[in-house]
This record gives sequence, C-alpha cells and structure tokens, in this order.
Amino acid sequence: MVSEVSCMEVEFSAVIPVYNREITISRAIRSALDQSFPAKRIIVVDDGSTDGTSDCVRSFGHHVTYLRQENAGVSSARNSGIATCKTEWIAFLDSDDYWRPDHLATLARAIEATGGGAACYFSDAELSGSSESPSWWTKVRFTLGHRYELCDDARAWGILRSGQPVLIQASAFRRSALIDVGAFDVTMQTREDTLLIAKLSLNYSFCAVNGCEVVITDDAAQRLTKQFPRRHSEWCDATIKMYLSLLNSETGLKPGERQVLESRLFRASLDCGRGHLEQWELFRTAIYLGRALSASPKYFFRWLGPKMRSKRTGLSGNR
Repeated sequence: MVSEVSCMEVEFSAVIPVYNREITISRAIRSALDQSFPAKRIIVVDDGSTDGTSDCVRSFGHHVTYLRQENAGVSSARNSGIATCKTEWIAFLDSDDYWRPDHLATLARAIEATGGGAACYFSDAELSGSSESPSWWTKVRFTLGHRYELCDDARAWGILRSGQPVLIQASAFRRSALIDVGAFDVTMQTREDTLLIAKLSLNYSFCAVNGCEVVITDDAAQRLTKQFPRRHSEWCDATIKMYLSLLNSETGLKPGERQVLESRLFRASLDCGRGHLEQWELFRTAIYLGRALSASPKYFFRWLGPKMRSKRTGLSGNR
C-alpha cells in the first residue's frame, strides 16, 4: 500500500469517455472512486450511448459528473472532459479498464518528488488476458532502473522508440500542456493517443514512474484495436496522418528524428499498399504505393531496386 501523499496541492480530475459500455462502466467508475488518493472530480463523458450506460453512470449520483454529447468519437469525448476540468492534472481512464487503488497516489508522489517538473507522468499497466506480455512495458521492452526518471527531452520516448512506453490510461497530464498541443485530434478514430504523446514529447518533459496500478482488460469487443486492426484502412490512414502531422510540426525536428519519421511514414504507406494488394484492391494499392513514393523517394527506390533486379534476373533465366 502506498503511504499517504502529503503534497495536498496535487489535484486530479479523472476523465472517463464511454460509448455503449453498460457492462464495464460501473467497474471503471468504482475503481476511480476507490483511489487511496482520490480525484477531486470524476467526469464521465457519454459519447451518445444507446444502451444502458446512462443509467449506470447516473446511479453514482453526485459522486460523478455526467456529460452527454452526440456521438463524435473518443477524441471528442476526451476533449470535452479536458474542457470541463478545473484541476491542474488530468488522469484518463477508458471505460473497459480500471485502476488499482494506489494509481493516483503513485502518480501524485512522483509529481511531488519531482516538483511537477514534467507535463506527463506515466507508469506501467497490466495487460489482462494477454498470453504474450504481462505488462505494457514488458511488451515494448521499456525498463526503469529508478523509482522515477524525469526526462527533459522526451522525444526518445515519444518519437524515436518503436513502441511508446506511455499509455493514456496509465498517465497523468498537465491540463495546460494538453491544450497547448491541441489535445486529441478529433478527425482520427484510432492512433489519436499515439499522436498526442508524440506531440507532447516534442515540447515537454516526461516522467516515468515505477509501478503497475492500471489494468488494461480485453473485455470489450468494440475496443478500437479490434475495430481497426493493423492494415485496416482506418488504421492505415490514421498512421499516415500521424506521421505527416509530426513531420509538418512547427517544433523543429532534429535531422535524425525527421529521418526516422520519414522512414516510418514510408513503411506505413508501403504496408498499407501490401494489405490492399493481398485483397486484390489494385486501385487502393496504387494509392498507398504513391503515398510511399511521396513520403520518401529515397526509401522507395531503395526498396524497389532489389525487386527490379530480381525481376530482370528472372527474365534472363527464362531466355
């Protein structure tokens, strides 16, 4: 059990976006209410649910602030929560996941210990039901040798790593920093969280916090990673848009960082093209191969060269 946090000026708002999750939303809310270091306010943003979600949330009465909006996606719902918050710190929780009792206390102690020197404080998360990795940090091969690690230049975590160690559900964000980078992109139905973390890492310090007080479940069939798997057109378009947004960012990218992003943009476009080719969707294949060429002619022709040489060798052997 984490000892009581003495830094009482640390105040969190918990924001829980929800859409048609009457089965899991009560568990998420209860986990937020049962924190050893309680949130000042718990805000549930209902993104136009059509099931019994509303009744579940309202059953908690005055303990929860309930906001309802027309269905506009998870990014819009989270942004509505940000706009409603009055506290300096915001912790997000998805409606099908839950926090263990000391999650907010762990983050509050880190904020106190580092003097609030970061815009994002993040810890590990258990991957419930995963047969491959017990936790997110294990999956992305992220290790932390100390109790806290404050990183002034967070680009190595937010951009350069092949797997970001930061999960929205296991993090606390400074509200002003979220607003400064434009919060969540409402035009994206997936990968919006990855883009947000990357944008924040270009401008702010991050702090990694040892601990695993968040449980990511596999309960909901409508989880976005199931709706939009890799190579799904929505996932492809969001990935390409994410890298284009970062490359066009006003924050100056170092040459090595730009090269990494160009390479990933090229690879994402190429992978999408291959996915459509497997389905014999030749028109969309051509579109994504064109995007790969536009992303980086250098990488495109480097990829194409061996294939052309192999083709010529095959033709020569058939003479």
